[in-house]
Amino acid sequence: MIKAAEAFKDKTTAPNRLWQTDFTYLKVAGWGWHYLSTVLGDFSRFIVAWKLCATMKAQDVTATLDLALAASGLDQMTVVHRPRLLSDNGASYFPALERRWQETVGTCRGNAEPSYRTQGRFTHNKYETAASAIIRDIGEALTFTRAFDLVAALHLLQIERGAFRTEEALEFCTVEALRRAAGIGRFITEMREAKGTIRRSFRKEVDKNTRAAAAKLIRVGIGVAALALAKREAARADKERATRASYWQAVQAIEAAPV
Repeated sequence: MIKAAEAFKDKTTAPNRLWQTDFTYLKVAGWGWHYLSTVLGDFSRFIVAWKLCATMKAQDVTATLDLALAASGLDQMTVVHRPRLLSDNGASYFPALERRWQETVGTCRGNAEPSYRTQGRFTHNKYETAASAIIRDIGEALTFTRAFDLVAALHLLQIERGAFRTEEALEFCTVEALRRAAGIGRFITEMREAKGTIRRSFRKEVDKNTRAAAAKLIRVGIGVAALALAKREAARADKERATRASYWQAVQAIEAAPV
């Protein structure tokens, strides 16, 4: 799920790549306020599904998205191949994002074993299998809020300080940060010395292809929304700094004015 803007920078080139979703307020005479929940296809500009609701709760959003998935025939597709969602990231949509992350973790739980062993045919390679195991373990060890906040913090660090030279470096660091937070691949050994016990931690190395596959799953399940949150927080911080600068400029102008 990504934050709404005047125009989406990456234009869609095919149907069901990106959906826009929002509520429209309707005041019905004699009935009070009602809310029209819609899902709009970004490429086709047609309404994929709609639902008139008496509230704006998370279950209303989920119900509309379920209608859209069924209407488009995508309800049987894996979460990786489902459309991205463009919204204003309101409180009603946050549980829908958590559900998407849980679906990603659930898919990875099934793909964490070699496909030939479980299905009798190859559906994913060894790197995708290893990446699925990593995402499965992250989902089981970390709460959604913890994982989301961590990914958003790394995006905010990149926006404000340019800490990573490439997008790939940011994605790989995100994978490693989630692995470390979840304690995945960590082996603790104890070494006895004359002055006491030294605890040393050794972490299992992950090859580049596995990191890339894991980064893709994180981006689909949680990364795009985390980036939107980081951009919003960066814009808010810039606005606050500009306000403080204007305030001190006004104070200095008053102090410098002749009495």
